[in-house]
Amino acid sequence: MSSQKVSVSIRLTYIHGEKLVEETPKELQVHLQVTLPSGEVILKKQGLEVPYVVSLATNPPVANITVKGVVVISGDSSELKKIEKDIKNRRVPPFIINSLMQFAFFEVMLLSRELGLPPPVPIPAIAPQQPQSKSGKPPYIT
Repeated sequence: MSSQKVSVSIRLTYIHGEKLVEETPKELQVHLQVTLPSGEVILKKQGLEVPYVVSLATNPPVANITVKGVVVISGDSSELKKIEKDIKNRRVPPFIINSLMQFAFFEVMLLSRELGLPPPVPIPAIAPQQPQSKSGKPPYIT
């Protein structure tokens, strides 16, 4: 199956973000769950509609974030029927999952920032490296 014969768009129908405590603990585990499909897959004239739910929960319970909506897949009708069959057999094509994850992760990151939570995924920190010369002096001293 080729993702070039179809297009994927993602619609939001529900957004919920709730901070349960005032102070965020230093250690926080984040659990992200994606349910696709989260309901009945519907083949319409304009395309295939696949409902989804993305939920973020923390441990200890500090916040809950839920994003719901519909992934709309449009394109060739024979391709859409094949995708519908794959989804109903729990084999969601990777290009659909990737599109949803990029969209949903961005929304969850925005909501978590607005609630004053640390990013759900640690931001990589690159430690600056100071090259040492053979003499043991920093490179800016000659």
